[in-house]
Amino acid sequence: MNVIPLFSTPIYHIDDTGFRCLEKEFESIDRLKYVTPAVKTCLLSKDVHIFKLNYFSRIKKECEKHLKTYTKEVLGIKQDFYITNSWITRKSLHSGYKQHHIHVHPNSIFSGAFYLKVEDGIDRKLWFQSPHLNSFEYHYRDINILNAASWWMPVNVGTCIIFPSQTPHYVEEIETDGERIVLAFNCFVKGKLGGKAYASDILL
Repeated sequence: MNVIPLFSTPIYHIDDTGFRCLEKEFESIDRLKYVTPAVKTCLLSKDVHIFKLNYFSRIKKECEKHLKTYTKEVLGIKQDFYITNSWITRKSLHSGYKQHHIHVHPNSIFSGAFYLKVEDGIDRKLWFQSPHLNSFEYHYRDINILNAASWWMPVNVGTCIIFPSQTPHYVEEIETDGERIVLAFNCFVKGKLGGKAYASDILL
């Protein structure tokens, strides 16, 4: 018997890219202005295009590298993708900004999270929720990737995660010391999509 995960959600996860922020890059992050979202969960940088700033060029290059790997090598897409906007989120136990509510990223095709600093402890996760709603609540013998309503990915310093932007995701409340600093980004596609033959196939 074969169980095929047909039309599954492709989540790109590298536990440790080996990338580490330099002290001057952390200083640049500290100098950014931050705002509080309507739901007080985490701090967000007021600037949502931080990759336009020269002192984030090294981090931008690293994110673009993983975006290319995800779209070209994993998904096999011929078109190129580019990062449309980029921002910083900050969370910590003692600041009061210690979680991130469930959300998606509108007006984007793929989104990414690059972990520059991660709080202490071993229970460090980014949660994803299935976009496929189920009208029934079953009792499962074991929860696995095929039947789970939610699933988490471990995060550490240097972790990179890229996923379809419509995938609901969230961060549970931080309960250990230290701070989590994440650079998030959205992406869109360049060039033409589809074609006459493809369009006629759809209409048929």
